[in-house]
Amino acid sequence: MHIVKDITLYIKSVILLVLFSINFLNLYAQSEKIHFSQLTTKNGFSSNDINDILHDSRGFMWFATDMGLHRWDGYKMKVFFHQPNDSSSLSASSISSIYEDKDSVLWIGTYKSGLNRYNRKLQNFTRYDIGNINPGSNVQNIIWGMCEDHSKNFWLATEYGLLKFNSTTGEFKRFVTDSTSFSTVISEQAMNYFRVIYKQDDKTLLLGTRNGLVQFDMLKEIFIRIPLSAYSGNVYDISGISDDGSGIFWIATYKNGLYRYDPSTNRIKKITPAVLNRENDLFDGLISICAKSPDEIWVGTVNGLFKFNQQNNIAIAFLPNSRDLTSISSSIIQSIYIDNNKNLWFGTQDYGVNFLPNKQKPYRLYKWDSENSNSLGRGIVNSICEDIAGNIWVGSWGSGVSCFSQKNKKYIRFTPDSPEPNRINSNYVNVIHCDNDDNIWIGTTGHSPNPMRWKRNAASPTWASPARCNDSSSRTRGAALPRYFLR
Repeated sequence: MHIVKDITLYIKSVILLVLFSINFLNLYAQSEKIHFSQLTTKNGFSSNDINDILHDSRGFMWFATDMGLHRWDGYKMKVFFHQPNDSSSLSASSISSIYEDKDSVLWIGTYKSGLNRYNRKLQNFTRYDIGNINPGSNVQNIIWGMCEDHSKNFWLATEYGLLKFNSTTGEFKRFVTDSTSFSTVISEQAMNYFRVIYKQDDKTLLLGTRNGLVQFDMLKEIFIRIPLSAYSGNVYDISGISDDGSGIFWIATYKNGLYRYDPSTNRIKKITPAVLNRENDLFDGLISICAKSPDEIWVGTVNGLFKFNQQNNIAIAFLPNSRDLTSISSSIIQSIYIDNNKNLWFGTQDYGVNFLPNKQKPYRLYKWDSENSNSLGRGIVNSICEDIAGNIWVGSWGSGVSCFSQKNKKYIRFTPDSPEPNRINSNYVNVIHCDNDDNIWIGTTGHSPNPMRWKRNAASPTWASPARCNDSSSRTRGAALPRYFLR
């Protein structure tokens, strides 16, 4: 009898533990609600397929697409294309990679049309043909990535080998591997298809191929085989490499998941996280990766975006949601980039760029509540501004103006039915503006064409000529992507 009771007690304990774990994981996932902003063709992109991203030393954002090189200054987009009759234009419009060297010079890799150097003053390009590097053919290489060594040589990862480029002489040198460079050979043809290049230290490159991971000594100019004993799992079809700042490298593979590489012990370990926020534990098809910190590893896949924490071995999925405009815009994340201000950028297939600011503050929704008089007025919000005292003024179509005090969290309503001095002439507000003299200018529909001016502590709002509303430093707030990250 005691045994039965003990077993029953044990089963109940296990059930409670499982239920607690499920609730904890659900709460953990819900606490990770974040909001993305998007840049698409509506913002000037010629294509929504983003292959690579760079934040340069001048503050510009650069985006590589299959329809041109894009430069964004926070307000407008400039696109560079290949021009058939202009040798100073890009050698091709299909861009695969972007790199800025130590002298702030931009280098542009293309799909099968060579390398380009961007001349900032003239805003044009110098072309470098790499078609004659391949013996016996004039086949151009896809330049998947590049980096610079201490001697200012450039190393290019291509589909036909590793290239060393001397920018002074314009000469290229090609390096190829053989089966002795890899612990496992999956494909002889793909042996020199270098999809990923990453600088491990001042003398060593990490190269990702379909056959796996291989090192290259830039001083001795030799490939270094990583012994089979170092592996935990099959590390091949490598699609991305990133270091987390602690000496650990994270490796994304297309068919075999996520790996952790520790050069100090020369061990490569397969990582299988618990996945939250989706119906199954689908964590494959990895195509991009960026380690923001040892406990914040961002992984892009063909099945969504994931944020991995190695401390608890949990990966949280972020998926597109048509009902949430601040969700990630695509489930195919082709590139991930962390800029100079620690903001994150996600390049997608077909849906442009997603932006996630560093240390994002939580959003709070303010809306009309029929049962709460201290709420935002009902109607479409047409205009918002902030006055000198920090109050938020909201002009709506249908319920006039609402003034929200951020200090005491209360609203003051301005409508035709409001008592003086809060009465205005119409509930249909097109625009509202706060100037530096503490005037609130209100433009409405259906009455006088002149704006209405409300002065703090005035007896009542007064009509004024538009000519008097001449403040040059508007406090009106628009819906745009923040520019602070660019400088």
